[in-house]
Amino acid sequence: MLALAREGDASTTANHVGYYLIGDGRARLEQQLATDISWLARLRDGFNQIPLLSWLGSLSLPTTAFTAHLLLKTHEHGMGWTLWLLALPLMLVASQLATFLLSEATTRCRAPTPLPRMDFSREIPAVFSSMVVIPCLLTSRESIRKLLKRLEVCYLANTSTHLYFALLTDFVDSTTPDTQEHNDLLAWADEQTRALNRRYARDSDPAFYLLHRAPAWNPKQGVWMGYERKRGKLALLNHWLRHPEGQFSHIVGNATGPVNTIKYVITLDCDTVLPRDTAHKLIATLTHPLNHPQYDPACQRVVADYGILQPGMAEEIPR
Repeated sequence: MLALAREGDASTTANHVGYYLIGDGRARLEQQLATDISWLARLRDGFNQIPLLSWLGSLSLPTTAFTAHLLLKTHEHGMGWTLWLLALPLMLVASQLATFLLSEATTRCRAPTPLPRMDFSREIPAVFSSMVVIPCLLTSRESIRKLLKRLEVCYLANTSTHLYFALLTDFVDSTTPDTQEHNDLLAWADEQTRALNRRYARDSDPAFYLLHRAPAWNPKQGVWMGYERKRGKLALLNHWLRHPEGQFSHIVGNATGPVNTIKYVITLDCDTVLPRDTAHKLIATLTHPLNHPQYDPACQRVVADYGILQPGMAEEIPR
């Protein structure tokens, strides 16, 4: 998942030529050019303007037809008023069948429209520096070794001067805030992260980071644990990138270097990888002017375009 780490400058998408070619301004352009468009294309464009209503309408038609047909057939066998008791269960079953058929028809008849993106195939610009992070727990040396190996593979498959890689770590739940076993694991993770930076030394900033946070007391469960697990670590990372005043209790890497320039964060799970040449494509997509998120202060949310991208998942071929 790719997310915006800090706000950028406000931009008007209407100033971009793509707004009139593939964006919301296309209808105005066609109107001014008096373009002759077929009724089928106009119908398709109309559905695209109201995707939720189009989907629900397309779903309700076969659901109603299936339910009415089944009820009619049942009524012919003289079930009487008990027929209405079956209406709701039949609608649920029919909606599942209609959803399957509609999804299958959509997949076969409609081609996906890729989002526009910039060309960062040669290098990610410094202004769009990004960080790939894996939120995780420090459970054993073997698990740490596997996580760092996964981070190393991501680095080798997505090399860029302005791309950084980090483990966001917590200790496992404990009845005490500090144990020798936890300290030994953190020290070993520190050593292995520094070894990675020596192995892949760069002229500027180190590529690999270890960001560890201290546990917090949870009175309900009666243990010391990481606050809100994964979401809490990502929230702390976002705050640290904006205000690097040492919210993490242990940091390996240049805490005063790239953190002030990181714009995007790519989040991976412990069991996922970042395929070759994928990072720069995700970043290039979010940086395109037509994809800039439009934030509404009144609603306090993004009301148009994208602040988060979640790419498709694929199974890794076993070796």
